[in-house]
Parts: sequence; structure tokens; C-alpha cells
Amino acid sequence: MRRFFATLIRRFWPWLLVVVVLGVAAAIAWPQAWAWYHLNAGRDAVQHFHADDGRSHLDACLATWPNCVEAQLLDARACRLAGDFKAAEDHLREAQRLQNPPSDDALREWAMFHVAAGDLDGEAADYLRNDILKNPDPEHAAPEREALVEGCLHTYRVLDALAILKEWVSGRPDDVEKWQDVRPDEIEALSLRGDLYWQMGARNNAADDYQRVVELDPQRRQARERLAVGLISKGRYDEALKHLAVVRQWKPDDPAVETSAARCYEGLNRTNEAQRVLDGVLANHPEYGPALLERGRMLVQAEHPGDAVEWLQRAVRAMPRDYGANFALADALEKAGKTEEAKEQRDRADEMKKRDDRFTELTTRQMNVRPLDPNLHYEIGRLYLDRGNKAAAQAWMQSALRLDPHYQPALDALARIESNTEP
Repeated sequence: MRRFFATLIRRFWPWLLVVVVLGVAAAIAWPQAWAWYHLNAGRDAVQHFHADDGRSHLDACLATWPNCVEAQLLDARACRLAGDFKAAEDHLREAQRLQNPPSDDALREWAMFHVAAGDLDGEAADYLRNDILKNPDPEHAAPEREALVEGCLHTYRVLDALAILKEWVSGRPDDVEKWQDVRPDEIEALSLRGDLYWQMGARNNAADDYQRVVELDPQRRQARERLAVGLISKGRYDEALKHLAVVRQWKPDDPAVETSAARCYEGLNRTNEAQRVLDGVLANHPEYGPALLERGRMLVQAEHPGDAVEWLQRAVRAMPRDYGANFALADALEKAGKTEEAKEQRDRADEMKKRDDRFTELTTRQMNVRPLDPNLHYEIGRLYLDRGNKAAAQAWMQSALRLDPHYQPALDALARIESNTEP
């Protein structure tokens, strides 16, 4: 046997050597080819504004090519598009470390980062606006316009956002159903207009835009999820469920998505399925407020207000400053015959309704009239505090101080927030 193998090796050793060399070469080249594939796929995803797919591909590329500046910059944009500003900043800083001095592409990404976060009145915004004037080519200008609109969304500058969007899709008919041969950036403009309507509370208008976005680009994840919610608000539960079936593949066991599905089942009188889904959500997330609220609402609808009260009290404990939960609890208490408790609870809900109405007034009207008034930024920050969102409150206090570094109410509020003494 040994002689046989020796003869075999002598006869075929050149071929064996070729196989070994090819194997080594493949082992070396394969990771490089894999990284190159993910870089190209990530670039394509980002150009189509597919944030999640872009992050996935670019993270895979950077696992092999951590020093690739292009991948770091593209990943920064993908993270920003996904709303993860911390990860975006980390990638930008890494690109800056790798490339000194920074390239024009890096400076442009930094400008888009700051503008998208809400800095619309500084050098970064001027840089983007001037660059769009110099190079209005859609492929070049689209990311900059997206950042400007995103910044308007962050700062509730509705009219400014609408002006950018109108310029972006100039020449397109008002009826989006008539849009033909649509570019990826125009789909993004339509999606952003849906986001703007969504923020303003015009869910029907938002759903109409999201419907067309999903028809043009089925991989738009946020648009499809929000379309489903908009369809639920219209009572179109069957259609909403079809979209949620796709979203559930992207976000399995997500409590918000599952709760939306339960609302559809309830709306279709499939109560047992709705309860089963909510049971699953609450088994994994026992204090998830929206699911508790939906469970309580179902019991009120079934004319069991007494049983609903406990669920709705839990919902209020989970979301103490949510108007919907507080109003639903007041309604259940009243229907359960607990008149005094219902009155006290309704008074609390009414105060929250006034707060939410004031917030709407400031963000949809006043911000467009006096966007550079530090008092307005401060008041929005106070309302965010009342809603329990300290991170957003802190950002608005800082925004007030950018407009007036000596604005004392914002200085005091920021100090209390940062020292964790703000109630």
C-alpha cells in the first residue's frame, strides 16, 4: 500500500501541487472577494436608501476590510438613515482616523450627519445647499436633500421640508399614481413626504404615499410597517394584515408589530387570534404598554369593563403620560360604575390632551412661523419632559442654547436634566 501511494505521488505530484496552490490561493482570495461583494451590495443598498440591508452588507465588508474608508463612510450613512446616529458617528470618526486630512466625501458625510440631526442654520446646512446648487444631478444631490428633509423632520419645520420635497420631485404630477419610470431617490422623496404627514398626524395622507412607495419598492421596511398602521386606522384590516405578514418576516416577535397584528384580528372579529397574539407579546414583554392597552380595549369592546380596568391600569403604569391609555382607563372605570375614580382619571386624561394639543400647535404651526425663537425650542423641550422623553427634551434645550447661549430657562432645565434632578 505504501509503495502504491509513493508511485501515485511520483506520477501525479505536479497536479497535486497545482491543487494545493489553487487551494491556498482560494483561501486567501475568498475573504477578499466576499468583502468586495458586500461593499458593492452595501453601496447599492445605500443608493436605494435601504438602510438595514446596507448596514448588514457594510458591516460584513468591514469585518474583513476594517480600514476601508469608503465602507466606513457608507456604513455611517446607512446607520444615519436607520436613525442610529451613535453608530453613524462612530463610523465617521473611524473614517476620519483612517484618512487625514479628510476627503471631500468625508466632509460631505459629516455635513449630512449634522444637518440630519437638526442643525439647519449652521455651516453644515449652507455647505449642503451650496453643493446642491453646484451639482444638482439627482444621484449626487439626493443624499443631501434627504439629510435636509430629515433635519426638518427633527425640528418640525414642515414648510421648509415641503419646499425641499417639491423642488426634489419638480415635474412630477401631483397624483403619485401617475408617476412612471421613478428613480430610487424620488421614491425616497415620496417616503419622506409620508414621514412628514405621519409626524403631523395626517395618517391617511401618509398611508397614501406609503402605499405608492411600497408598490414602487417592496423592500421599504419602515414605509410598509407604517402603511399597515395607516390602513388599520382606516379600518382596512385585511390589507394591513397582508403587509404585516411581510413585516413580521423582517421583525419576528417584535412587540409593536405583533400588537398591530392583534388589532387587525380584533377588527376582523377574530378575537381568539387577537388574544393569542397578545398573550404571546405579554409572555415575553409583560409590561409592554400598547399590548396591555389593546387587551383592555378588547375587554371594554366585549362589554367586560370591570375586567378591563386591571389591564388598563397596568397600561397606564407602563405609559403614565400616554393620553390614549389614560383616556381608555377613564372610559372603562365609568362603564364599570366607578364614577368618582372615572372623573379623576378623566381629568388627568384631559390635561394630557391639552398638553398634546399644545405640542401639535407648536410643532405644526409655530415652528414654521418662528423657527429661531429659543423660547419656542425651550417650550417644546418642556413638553417632551412632560411626556417623559428626557433625551428629546435635552436635545431641544441644547437647540435653544445654540440660538441663545445665555437663555437662562434652558440652562436651568438642562442642568436639572443632566444632574437627573428633573422630575
